[in-house]
Amino acid sequence: NYDKFVSVFGKPDTYISSGNPNDDDFCETYEIGENSFAFSDNGYLNYFELGDNRFSALTKFIKGGVRLGDKISKLDNIKYGKPKFLNKMEDGELRYVLWESSYDPVYFHVKDGIILRIVYSAAM
Repeated sequence: NYDKFVSVFGKPDTYISSGNPNDDDFCETYEIGENSFAFSDNGYLNYFELGDNRFSALTKFIKGGVRLGDKISKLDNIKYGKPKFLNKMEDGELRYVLWESSYDPVYFHVKDGIILRIVYSAAM
């Protein structure tokens, strides 16, 4: 899985694996800059956190995807729903969720209308 990851995203700054590669409990975590990706079950993406703008998310749903630094309003016209406001965090960031009631919610940390962080965590 490491070679496949590198071919898509580039060489990670940090790579951590745990468990036996032939077992179901095998997990891999890759970090590139402020971005983190976690895979389990032989390559199933179960978590990512984008903390800088070198990668985009939701490329299947929005041409060019959405990146940190984009306005949250870029998601207003997404075909399968709009982000829903969740809460205001202690540091003043607003947290929104897209597809809250699905198994694959995506969270957006926003300040002054600008996306600062994107987090995905699959239901296990």
